Amino acid sequence: MEINKIREFTYERYRSNNFFPSLDGLRAIAVVLVLIVHYGGEGSQFLTGWLGVQMFFVLSGFLITTLLLRESDKYGGISLKHFYLRRVFRIVPVYYLVLAFTVWQTWRLGGESWDQLKVALPYYLTFMNEQTGAAPWKPTWTLGIEWKFYLVWPLLAFFVARGTLGRMLVAAIAAAFLCKFWATPHINAYHYSVLLMGSVLAIVMHDRRGFAVVSQLGRPWISVAVFIGFLFFQTRVGDFKKALGDASLANLYGLAVVILLPAVLGPNLPGRILASKPMVFIGERSYSMYLTQVVVSQMVTGFAPWREHGWAYVAQIVVLSMVVSDAMLRYVEKPAKRVGEHIGKNLRRESVHRPGAVSAVATTQDF
Repeated sequence: MEINKIREFTYERYRSNNFFPSLDGLRAIAVVLVLIVHYGGEGSQFLTGWLGVQMFFVLSGFLITTLLLRESDKYGGISLKHFYLRRVFRIVPVYYLVLAFTVWQTWRLGGESWDQLKVALPYYLTFMNEQTGAAPWKPTWTLGIEWKFYLVWPLLAFFVARGTLGRMLVAAIAAAFLCKFWATPHINAYHYSVLLMGSVLAIVMHDRRGFAVVSQLGRPWISVAVFIGFLFFQTRVGDFKKALGDASLANLYGLAVVILLPAVLGPNLPGRILASKPMVFIGERSYSMYLTQVVVSQMVTGFAPWREHGWAYVAQIVVLSMVVSDAMLRYVEKPAKRVGEHIGKNLRRESVHRPGAVSAVATTQDF
């Protein structure tokens, strides 16, 4: 009985956890799906890997909103300055480093790829990645979507709205606004709605009553059923593409991830599988793996120019990208994050010592 109580995923345990390793496991699945769809060839299409980016979107919306909700509870508000500081030092240094190497490598290769990259480079430099046409670094289009979400969502959820009901209302209005521009070219409205799904899940789980309902998905046998159901869904969801189209299919998949996520947060069997060391290892390096996929694929092609897309080709890319991304994590991502934390601490001291000021810096782990 006591062991069961310890292992039970309670609301208090959820609120006290600053790190959920099973979500790194989901990141691992997402990045491998993306690599498979880009380099796995026709034989891998049944996995519908192009939807892996939607898993990233749900996770981003959920984790960012969870972090801000906890900061707001602890300090009575959020600091946009510190939020953007954390995002910049988490995302930007490795981003521009990989971009610089991609430019150099593509310049050396020359040809049509270099011509395309020259046109797209201003968009990449300004995080407008989703606005580019065909270009070697096109797979990073999601960064443009996420940055715009980071700029707008905190303002809506923490300065326009207050409380669970207020934030849910703002989310509903935002969803309705996105629907109005659903089919508008270059806006990509349906991707923002998937990010919003993750944010709404965070709002629901942050509320004790909402958590009591959603956490039922984490019960041992229910979580196993949800996990197996999702894996089956992953292999069959592509069958609905013609009937639904990309936008509706992406949102259907986002909803499936929203159901999956609370089912794997607790100490159940799916959660333990996703929180295993190999899955966490890949998940922690998923951002760099995502950024370096073009560079790594060009390296693999250079070693074996006769190699065509397929399982062997994508396996080489996955392994090599993990090696490259491990170096990125150790020597770029973590040092940059430490610099950001150091600057944040200095700003915190200044705000604490300023007469009448209240520090609003989050101490929870930057997911």
